[in-house]
Amino acid sequence: MEVCFAMNIAQTVIEKVGGVAKVAKICGRTQSWVYKWTYPKERNGRGGVVPHEDAEALLAAARRGEIDLTPEDFFSKEHPRAIPTANR
Repeated sequence: MEVCFAMNIAQTVIEKVGGVAKVAKICGRTQSWVYKWTYPKERNGRGGVVPHEDAEALLAAARRGEIDLTPEDFFSKEHPRAIPTANR
């Protein structure tokens, strides 16, 4: 059995920042765009991955002290909400 970490990384980042509305505002995106980060690719989502451009916007906000976020939040290998998936 394989474990999919990425499916939850985007959700964790969204929660840590303070929700979809706040993330969307920081990134200059719509809320529906941010929600798509959490959707599987089969549903036209990002498969749990935060797009690079948006990650940079979030990290810039963190550097300004607006939010509590680190680069490690995007790449955690020991993700607490990893979910088992079928072999791909």
